[in-house]
Amino acid sequence: MDNNKKIVIYPLMEHNYELLKTRINPVYIKFIAREPKKKSIKPQNIDCIYFYLSRHDKSIIGFSSIKTIKYIKPCDIENALLSRIQMTNDEFNKYCKDRENKSLVTLELEKIIDLNPPLKLKSALTMNGLLLKSSELTKYII
Repeated sequence: MDNNKKIVIYPLMEHNYELLKTRINPVYIKFIAREPKKKSIKPQNIDCIYFYLSRHDKSIIGFSSIKTIKYIKPCDIENALLSRIQMTNDEFNKYCKDRENKSLVTLELEKIIDLNPPLKLKSALTMNGLLLKSSELTKYII
């Protein structure tokens, strides 16, 4: 991998990771602290997403390239997109409760690839995840 590529590491629950892998043209969604000034960021701004299992053994278990990145509100998500996210409809409704006007980041992904063995992290990640250059990843893994 190019050492200057930008990657993001996001935590998610194991059952959500498994569900995401079963989706055709999977889409990862997550609420963000603040929406960027631009409504859409080009995929080259973030090249790859790594999946960190929260409530697990501090490991990155898979990754994917990112096709598109968009910022939308939950009420603007179309049914076609909902069928491709990492949650069931019930989980999505609970996740969005009382946050209908807050922006979500949507990352449309390429095929998800499992890491075998997983990359063990030196410490746990926050729910915000971590954005870094691929050359910096070695600082965080054992």
